[in-house]
Amino acid sequence: RLPEKNRKAGADIRARLERIGLYRASGHEHFTGSLVVPILDEDGHVSEVYGRKIRNNLRAGTPLHLYLPGPHKGVWNLDGIAGSGGEVILAEALIDAMTFWCAGFRNVTAGYGVEGFTADHLAALRRHDIRRVLIAFDRDEAGERGAAKVAAALIAAGIDCYRILFPKGMDANAYALKLTP
Repeated sequence: RLPEKNRKAGADIRARLERIGLYRASGHEHFTGSLVVPILDEDGHVSEVYGRKIRNNLRAGTPLHLYLPGPHKGVWNLDGIAGSGGEVILAEALIDAMTFWCAGFRNVTAGYGVEGFTADHLAALRRHDIRRVLIAFDRDEAGERGAAKVAAALIAAGIDCYRILFPKGMDANAYALKLTP
């Protein structure tokens, strides 16, 4: 619990949380109703935060995937990239990457949505000598466009890439939930 906002400590902490994007000017938490996952840099510091809404009673237009406001920083699962043996699965969202991870694929990371493949991602792939990327973006129109854009960037960097194709309209997590086991 935060101290009351009419107290100095309460005002100070709310101002700090608002500056980093966890608290909105409206007084609401940015990640309310979400599973929240910190993304750590190589030194163990939080560089980004991912939130995935977990309730079904959302207002129309509410985004399911949230990040901190501003430019995205960092790469999720740097250890998995480092120990990948040269091949990495790149998911569109962190929930999809975690789905692969839970299924035993440790060589996985995630972009920040279809437009979220950053210079940090490319630098991490190069630093760990990744030679092949399996693009596991959603199988919808936006995912197809995003996958093509990422593929062009990877090919230009000399990295082979392939597209994982889920059934139309599905992502890694939705597809995994339909499969048994």
